[in-house]
Amino acid sequence: MRSLMIVGLVSLLACNGDSDKKPKADDPVVDTDSDGVDSDDTDDTDDTDDTDDTDTVALTGDVGSIVLTHRNASSRIREHVVLRALFVDDDQGFVNLAACHPDYAYLCLNQSPSTPDDFVDASALFDVAAGTTYHYNGLTFDLGPFTSDFVNDTVNGWSYYWREDTTTAWPADRQLDLVFDGDYGAYAGNNDIRTPGAMTVNAPDPMSTHVWVPGDTVPFQWTPGATGDVYLLVGTAEVKRVYLLDDDGSYDLDLDSLAMTLDGPVLFVLGRTTRSDVVANGNELSLVTQDDHWIYGDYFQIDLTGRTQLTAETDCTAAQGATALTVDGLYYGNLRGYPSNLDPGGSCTHQGAGPEGLVKIELAASEQVTVDFNSVVADATLWFVDDCTNANACLDSADATLTGDSEILSWYNPGPGALTVYLVLDAYSSSATPSLFLLDLDFETITTP
Repeated sequence: MRSLMIVGLVSLLACNGDSDKKPKADDPVVDTDSDGVDSDDTDDTDDTDDTDDTDTVALTGDVGSIVLTHRNASSRIREHVVLRALFVDDDQGFVNLAACHPDYAYLCLNQSPSTPDDFVDASALFDVAAGTTYHYNGLTFDLGPFTSDFVNDTVNGWSYYWREDTTTAWPADRQLDLVFDGDYGAYAGNNDIRTPGAMTVNAPDPMSTHVWVPGDTVPFQWTPGATGDVYLLVGTAEVKRVYLLDDDGSYDLDLDSLAMTLDGPVLFVLGRTTRSDVVANGNELSLVTQDDHWIYGDYFQIDLTGRTQLTAETDCTAAQGATALTVDGLYYGNLRGYPSNLDPGGSCTHQGAGPEGLVKIELAASEQVTVDFNSVVADATLWFVDDCTNANACLDSADATLTGDSEILSWYNPGPGALTVYLVLDAYSSSATPSLFLLDLDFETITTP
């Protein structure tokens, strides 16, 4: 029977696109005692200044969880690898213990889904106050080419291992050796776990930010046949769930089955995972490796029937190379995570300091376009430029309404030739976090504007 292990995602609600929470700057990550063990450590090691540990009796009968996670680049995160671990006397019944520590936990599981298309929902977090004893197995430990650091949080009274690596190449479908030395004695393994094979995700595009509404089915598609089990994690404000999938290359998720009632961000993680159980000097260790693809979007209880999804460009170079819109259309899109690069200064009567997207529009001679732009969850501003490399080339702008209402703006091309303009979909405030937008375009040929 296959078993799935899903581990440690950052808080979805933070929506900052970053990796796991790093140890705080004031955490005593490394101490200066000659024996390499912090004197405030809560474990049961012999914390002396004796540098000769050869007569220390190694602990037996305890447990540990080690999780190595590769996160591929997506619309909001850079590629990186995180190696985490917890060595304790009691795993409190979690099957993904290293992901459950309160300093960086997101999703904890008491069991894993065991049959294809089955799922389990998240459990409560690891109980730090339950009297658990934390163990020390060196200032660092290694799993293959990756190293993790001991973090002793004397303020909260727990310790764990954590390190993010943004430079070491991910070794897909390779055997890794585990090496450590500490409370559990010295251990130098051989082929302790094989990493998952590389996964190619074909849909939804991890490099885009998506919009979903009630009634939608999300079609997940990937290249099948590599090492490791395929899993899907779903994270919203209301649902934290993980599915085990058949490795046949596709799975359709009915969003209505999640019974969501709140608008907000949605995170899907599609990936492969492997697991290995290792007995190290009488201590049972669970090793997990994962190859993750993070797919971001937003869920809105809104009717988008008749609208076409539009991806606004994030910069001028992309906008110049985009296909221009030239006919009437009803569109929707998502500006979550977009940069704020354009500042028209005083050249626009109305201008926004928030994130913006660019839409290329082409007008024939004697043609006018009227734009209706609704940022839904942010106070919108709207402006035209005819040179997107020069924000001061503002043609006209609109900021007549507040959040949830439309901004309407028109521009006319007197001719004689065609004219390319760029529509800037903007937010009024620099602190705004726009996401779903609605955009209506109406083109008409008129003799007099």
